[in-house]
Amino acid sequence: MLRSTSYWIAMFALVALAAHAPGAELAGRSVTVELIKPDDHAPVAWTGAPIALAQHGRRIDADTNVFDSLEDNGIYPDMEAFTVVYDLNPTLLDLDAVAPGTEIQVPLLRADPELQTMLKNGYRARLTVDLELREALDRTVLGLRQKVERYVVLPDAQFAPQSGAEKTKARVKMLLAWYQHITQSFVRRTSPPIRRETLVQLCREAQLLDAIVDKAVRSTDRVGPEDQATLAAIYADIELQIRKYDQMLNAKGPKAEPLYEVMVHIKGGDRKLIEKVRVYWTYRGLYQCPPINPPVESYAFKRLGTGNAERLPRANFVVWAARDGEPGRPVTAPLEIKYFQLSEDRSDFDLSLGKWSCRQ
Repeated sequence: MLRSTSYWIAMFALVALAAHAPGAELAGRSVTVELIKPDDHAPVAWTGAPIALAQHGRRIDADTNVFDSLEDNGIYPDMEAFTVVYDLNPTLLDLDAVAPGTEIQVPLLRADPELQTMLKNGYRARLTVDLELREALDRTVLGLRQKVERYVVLPDAQFAPQSGAEKTKARVKMLLAWYQHITQSFVRRTSPPIRRETLVQLCREAQLLDAIVDKAVRSTDRVGPEDQATLAAIYADIELQIRKYDQMLNAKGPKAEPLYEVMVHIKGGDRKLIEKVRVYWTYRGLYQCPPINPPVESYAFKRLGTGNAERLPRANFVVWAARDGEPGRPVTAPLEIKYFQLSEDRSDFDLSLGKWSCRQ
């Protein structure tokens, strides 16, 4: 599927931005800053001192809202700016539901006199979050198109008998369409606010999809059931993510990507070992058993031992326990958790110490 001329124009603008715009870090996110005109929002070349970003507390009252707070700080209020606000305020889920009198953290420009003059004349700073990850995702998706075209016409004989070859090929074709829609939403600045972990997931699963498809189209070897199972898991993950897209700015602001409290209990007889292990998690499409060769990109619970909780995104993921710093050597069987098992209140899950096998 060829992309439109407008897409490429927007993409060139994105690449140009990456080449010369200054950057900063807020709430664990890489934030790129560009100056835009007040009339058509076109980027303006900035040759002054690097634009610094900070955060500060802003009290919301009956006459102000988050939109006004961003504008007052010289920041263009769009999806990217709202993403930063949500990351600065992890418990905030809805910009339109901030009660009067609440103090929230918002991004702030540290403007020199030259920049202050431009801001007074209507110019605004436009933020872009995690540009390097988005560019990496776009490169992967661009490279996927021709490979997927070859993958979907592979002979069924290249797949294991009765393994659902046509269903697998249909999933790969749909995954490409979804990923193209996601990357175009990034360029158009209409993508919903998402956490950094979710953006990393999109990148890593796209790279894994690319590797599986590339291997199949470069060889006459049979497509194995393991690869088909991984493709099915990636499909389920991205199907859940794609529902969040197509949010457009209107009278109401976008909502945050919700986080759910997940508590994991580790059971077994060796209490001393339990005190030394840590719970790890990753997205289902990225997990492999055992998670060591190659290493699975995972996230660690902050505290050691049992009965600890973390706030995780609404997704399909896998949790397991391992000695601290050794996530590739589990001491419990992995537990797959489906998104629909998460509740708005705390969700509790159990892991058990003991012998286990990846074939269980």
